[in-house]
Amino acid sequence: MKTIQIFDPSLCCSTGVCDAEVDQELVRFAADAAWAREQGIQVDRINLAQQPLEFANNPLVKAVLQSSLAATDTKAPLLRLRAEREWPQINAVRERHGSRVALVALQDCEPIGVERLRALVRAGNESVRTAQVA
Repeated sequence: MKTIQIFDPSLCCSTGVCDAEVDQELVRFAADAAWAREQGIQVDRINLAQQPLEFANNPLVKAVLQSSLAATDTKAPLLRLRAEREWPQINAVRERHGSRVALVALQDCEPIGVERLRALVRAGNESVRTAQVA
């Protein structure tokens, strides 16, 4: 069975309907996760507030958190300043490419750099699935 692991930020639940203001993105994602399960894909949602050791024990997640201060939500003033400089780039990528989604199977070697990314998206690569998001 294929498995997708989702590492969520600290949430009270995964549905997005617990707060006074409903987070529509979480509601939509919960529906997408349900659809994936119906297709025979195991979807594991890991919540930082409830399963912090899963974050710490996953080398890939740990590397992302260590390399992106914006993802860590740091409170240290100097680190916060550096993190704030990351957000314009993150938002630019989200705005420019946010209508496309790519699900990539776990790779033996991280697809970092132009050549590895090109190899990853070449026609016939079974580990990549892309879709246009409405």
